[in-house]
Amino acid sequence: MKQTLYSQLYENRLLENNNQIVVYEECLNKLADDFKDEDIVELCRVLDDKTMEFDVMFGVIHLLETLSSEEAYMNTITGVVELKKHSPIWAKTIIYRYLNDEFSIKMINNILPNLDIEVKNGFCSLLSEINAEDGQQFGDAINKIKF
Repeated sequence: MKQTLYSQLYENRLLENNNQIVVYEECLNKLADDFKDEDIVELCRVLDDKTMEFDVMFGVIHLLETLSSEEAYMNTITGVVELKKHSPIWAKTIIYRYLNDEFSIKMINNILPNLDIEVKNGFCSLLSEINAEDGQQFGDAINKIKF
C-alpha cells in the first residue's frame, strides 16, 4: 500500500496540472495516517526542484516535521544527503528549517556520532555550502553543531 502511494507521489512530483496536484495531495494525506520514522528516506525521494508548485510540495516538509525522534532525524539527514544529488534546493530547505530550531540542533548533535560516515560527510558538506551561501543568517546555528 505505502509503496503504491510513494510511486504515485514520485510520478506526480512535478505537479504540472490539477490532476497531478490532486493525486499528490491525496497520497500525502493517506501517508499521514500511518507515517513512521522508517518512511522518511522514501518520502524525501519525492521532492523535486523542478516542481511547478512549491507550496503544494511543502506538504512533504510538513509531514517530515511531524516526527521528532532520533531515528526520524537520522533518516531525514540520510534522505537529505541523497536528495541533494537531484534536488539541492529542497535538501537545503529541510536543513534551513532544522537550523532555525534549537530542538533540531540538539537532535543533530545527538545523532551525528551515529551516522554512517558517508551520510555524515554529505551532511557536513551540505552545512558547509549553507554556511558559505547564508553564513550570516545560519552561521551561528551551524557553529552549534559538533562535528
